[in-house]
Amino acid sequence: MQNKKGFTLLELLVVVLIIGILAAVALPQYKLAVDKAEFSKLNALANKLADAYQNFYMINNKFPYDFESLDIGLPEGYVKKRTYNDTAACGVMNDFYCCMVPEGGATAAITCARNDYKFGIWITTPHVHKRSFCLANKDNERANNLCEHISYSKWSGSNLLTPQGFSSGTHNYYIMNKVF
Repeated sequence: MQNKKGFTLLELLVVVLIIGILAAVALPQYKLAVDKAEFSKLNALANKLADAYQNFYMINNKFPYDFESLDIGLPEGYVKKRTYNDTAACGVMNDFYCCMVPEGGATAAITCARNDYKFGIWITTPHVHKRSFCLANKDNERANNLCEHISYSKWSGSNLLTPQGFSSGTHNYYIMNKVF
């Protein structure tokens, strides 16, 4: 009788089960890492815009009304767009957008978000001090998990500035940590 070498069906099932368990544990962490990397891109651009906004205000003693007034180069693929009521300037990039509300006081803000509105960043009063918020679509568990992970407190705001205007009641705000 010849000795056949190979794996039994039970051994193969055990290996597949172990791989499945490892994948189930690793996949959420992988998704969070991907979202954090994407958010870092938005955060960097929003902070550069807020710094340029602050520089413009300090030099001119007035608020900039469009991105072209700022001393910053916008990413490739930038398309200028105004919101429905012309109170904000918005730029649409390849996979995200940024909007700037050029008014003084508490209403001045820079918002950058994904084009699918999954998550974004909102920086208030960039000419005085920068206070950053992570915004997450209320219906998107993955986006809320991201914001909870990089923030220290949930806030009561809910509007997201988009190139079409404000999307009322669709997002949760999270106060971000000072260092991200």
